[in-house]
Amino acid sequence: MKKVLFYTLFISILFSCTKENSSNELPIEEPTPSGKIPIIFVHGFLASGDTYEKQVKRFTSNGYSLADLYTFDWNSLGGTTTQQDLDKLVNDVLAKTGKTQVDLVGHSAGTGIVQTYLAAHKSKVKHLVLLAGFPPNQQDSTPILNIYSSFDFIASNV
Repeated sequence: MKKVLFYTLFISILFSCTKENSSNELPIEEPTPSGKIPIIFVHGFLASGDTYEKQVKRFTSNGYSLADLYTFDWNSLGGTTTQQDLDKLVNDVLAKTGKTQVDLVGHSAGTGIVQTYLAAHKSKVKHLVLLAGFPPNQQDSTPILNIYSSFDFIASNV
């Protein structure tokens, strides 16, 4: 009886579905930059760009467009050209937004990546934010915000 009921339910669901009419669907519009400095978030060791999901929601609720916010996924286990890939993303973001600089936010091991990038590409970086990671190597004309606590294992060992 249970098998018959299951198959009957399955068949009725299968045949009750109709093909969607794509002519009635509206296209998904590409987000438009807000005019703010674009932000690129760089995750830490064994993480991914998904780490910043809540922050993207926070920024969009405060006037940023999705076209202003990007994440850089890098292979934290090595074997990639991280700096070249980050530079390509920065150049793509600058071209897309029409801006000349980005803000970089690095978390944990990502703080080393953004600092290395800044050292080689100062003119492309407006602000640098370091979250729970390596303290700044040096302070030059680029404003740096370093946020950490005494409980951060990386920051406390440096």
